[in-house]
Amino acid sequence: MGVTALVMAGGKGMRMALCREKPLLEVDGKPMIHHVLEALGDSKKIGEIVVAASKHTPNTAKFVERFHVKVLETAGDDYVSDMKYAIKTLNLETVLTISADLPLISGKTIDKAVK
Repeated sequence: MGVTALVMAGGKGMRMALCREKPLLEVDGKPMIHHVLEALGDSKKIGEIVVAASKHTPNTAKFVERFHVKVLETAGDDYVSDMKYAIKTLNLETVLTISADLPLISGKTIDKAVK
C-alpha cells in the first residue's frame, strides 16, 4: 500500500475576507481542492486520500464526496491540532499532509516529494 494523503481542508480562512470556503475558491474553472484531489489521484505513490474538514468547511466536505475519498471531521481549531487528530484517529503511519489550497500541484511533484 502507498502513502496516505491527508488533505487539510478545515480552516477558517481568516486571513482572507472570503464569502465562501477557501478550498472551494475557483482556479481555472475548478475549486482548488478539485485540483489537489486530481493531482493526488494522478500520483503513483498515494494509496489512500483522506480529507480533513470541519464545521468551518461543510460545503467542502460535501463537494469532495464525489471523489470517493474518506472525509474526517475535525474540530477546526488549527492546522496542527487537526492534523494530529486525523493521524491519531485514523491510526495513520506514512502520511503526506497537503493543503487544499495548492491548485498548481501535480502528481509528478507529489511523487517527487514522497520519494
